Amino acid sequence: MSHIPKPDLLHTMRIGMYYHVQKLIFNFMKTHEWLNKSNAIWSSVLAYHDLTPKNKSYEEVSQLNGKEMKEMSWDLFGVVTQSLCGGSPAGHPLFNHAIECTRAVLELYMYARYKSHDDATLSYMEDTIRRFHTFKDVFLLGRADKKTKATANDQRTELKKKQKVDEETDAETWTQSTMQRHMNVWRDYYSHKIDVTKELDADFNLPKIHVMSH
Repeated sequence: MSHIPKPDLLHTMRIGMYYHVQKLIFNFMKTHEWLNKSNAIWSSVLAYHDLTPKNKSYEEVSQLNGKEMKEMSWDLFGVVTQSLCGGSPAGHPLFNHAIECTRAVLELYMYARYKSHDDATLSYMEDTIRRFHTFKDVFLLGRADKKTKATANDQRTELKKKQKVDEETDAETWTQSTMQRHMNVWRDYYSHKIDVTKELDADFNLPKIHVMSH
């Protein structure tokens, strides 16, 4: 039995799921225009105990090793929670789902570090995986591949052309406030269309997500 390949914390969680979760959070913050706030909070986390001080924002970090990933697990939830505080009420459900998904992955990692387990701790781990799957769709836009993103960009170009034709037809009779409302409606419309396009072809078909259950 000792020779059977099995998942380990380093490759499954630290440089496995953390890597993907960080990218998903980064794309989520960028999509919702919270990236600057998130970078500022990340950089402001003070060094304490044996933690390495953060001299760069997350956006500036090109690569993290296993030790740095471990240290990140102690700060990530606080950074995400504080970054997503505030904003419009309409965004609160999405932000709460992002926070809960992050919480679930971090809790699974903490339980997995136990030296021994019983039925209770195993049930807690199963619950964290269930919650991760419940809330992970909030990050679906960040899973769009290059082909899907290219298709979405082409769609954005076509929609902007239609917007331009629409404005050239009726803009002469519009006041400035009418023009602004019109532009806002178009912006929300093609943002929604593009998000839907990306989500339709995005998935979470990652081996490491399945390996977590082992």
